[in-house]
Amino acid sequence: MEENNMQTAVKFGIYALIILAGILLLVTLFKNGKPLRTLFWSGIAGVVSLLAVFFIGRYTSQTVAINGYSLAVSFFGGVPGVIALVTFGTILGI
Repeated sequence: MEENNMQTAVKFGIYALIILAGILLLVTLFKNGKPLRTLFWSGIAGVVSLLAVFFIGRYTSQTVAINGYSLAVSFFGGVPGVIALVTFGTILGI
């Protein structure tokens, strides 16, 4: 029973971090003055870095699968989002 409560706490903790990251992203985008252009270029940089990690990962064994989830994280999170994907993949083995 205790393990189920721990999994629920971790799940809600991850949701809280995602919401906090989204709020920080919105604040940063609107502080810049050109939110759509900033989001677009940050997203392009994230997707390009995801593709680089995917292709280089064949040689380093640190790869990230390309799917809708990873593309969304890399687009909205930019390069830090890709770094988080690689880090979580390494630590959690996903």
